[in-house]
Amino acid sequence: MARTKQGLARVAETKKLGRPIGSKDTKKRKTDGYKLREAKKLLSKANNTPPK
Repeated sequence: MARTKQGLARVAETKKLGRPIGSKDTKKRKTDGYKLREAKKLLSKANNTPPK
């Protein structure tokens, strides 16, 4: 993973990474990460512990 991040950092010096500004999404984004994050929030509220 560190090697991947090093490569992205090197390329980012000369290129703009990611979706271009103003362009629309062509595919529907996955919502799995969003759902997991919200579930963790609900669990932490139920247990009165701060979310990680």
